[in-house]
Amino acid sequence: MGLAKNLREANDKVKHLNEDNNAAKDDITDALRDLAIAKSQIIKLHQEKRDQDDRLKTLETRLKNEQSALAQGKTSADPAEVEILRDIIQRQLRVQERRRQARDLMIAAAKELSTKDEKLAEAVKLFDSQEIQLTPDEQRLLADKNVDGEFISPFAQDRSTVGKNTTELNQDIAVFERTAEKAFVSGRLMPARELLQMVLEEHPGRISALCKLGIVNLKLDDPNSAVDTFRRAGELDSNNPYARRMLGYSLMRSGDLTSAETQLKDAINLAPDDAKSYTALGTITYRLGRYGEAESYFKSAISADPMPSEPHFNLALLCARDKRFELARTHYQKALELGAVPDPKLEQRIAQP
Repeated sequence: MGLAKNLREANDKVKHLNEDNNAAKDDITDALRDLAIAKSQIIKLHQEKRDQDDRLKTLETRLKNEQSALAQGKTSADPAEVEILRDIIQRQLRVQERRRQARDLMIAAAKELSTKDEKLAEAVKLFDSQEIQLTPDEQRLLADKNVDGEFISPFAQDRSTVGKNTTELNQDIAVFERTAEKAFVSGRLMPARELLQMVLEEHPGRISALCKLGIVNLKLDDPNSAVDTFRRAGELDSNNPYARRMLGYSLMRSGDLTSAETQLKDAINLAPDDAKSYTALGTITYRLGRYGEAESYFKSAISADPMPSEPHFNLALLCARDKRFELARTHYQKALELGAVPDPKLEQRIAQP
């Protein structure tokens, strides 16, 4: 709806200026550029939708191929392991089907509502329509907006030299990162942190190293440093849902629940199927005393990924708090089946009267 509004306003502005004989040429150019930008944003929306559909199809194909391989015995795993793998794959296929059904239902509901709302109808029409095309003049306007490519550095080197230097730098950095990972796995956290800091001194914009350093800082019980590290990663890539989620988690660890909630909501907007973001958000709202919201987030986490035990365990705690003992027992038993550590105190609390 926001894109539809932008396009409508840009069209109206161009039409108004064209009708106004006294309008300055620069104003008309700016309005035409705004219209081109609005169109390009809608084109980007269509491309993102196609990419998302392609990713979903690829994932489903891979899952079905794995399921077929298991069914035909094309694996060296023992029968018990094969059965577990088959069960996991079938669950994931069901999750993908539920996601598709949810999306189709949402679009159908939007179309039904659009019969009573002109703005919503326009948005749905844009969503379903063929891709908007930019005219040659609009393409030139957008190209004029991106002027960086017109400047040539007097210190620029030839492409082959730049490529060679970049390859050597990436190889050196990869060695440091692998060494840092080995140190982390073996529990030597301080050397891991030092190695990652060395990487970032050479390559300050390496997001993977920033995220790894943030994890090390959390393991060292230094959430404030982790907040700074993940914030830098998010600034370098504002569309990185992992950096957003981990920034929210680090803020939660540091005690800033309000800011943590904001970051986790942003992470969910970027990755609506990230179960870990829903779980962390449920934990925060639980601590803030908003128990109904917490329960909703934990259920969303289960819908996104039914395998982790933590959401079920947290729902058991919530239900026990509200004296819904039967439901608490159901969630607690499910959490145990998924690998949760038994909690004798909780068991005693929700035991049959």
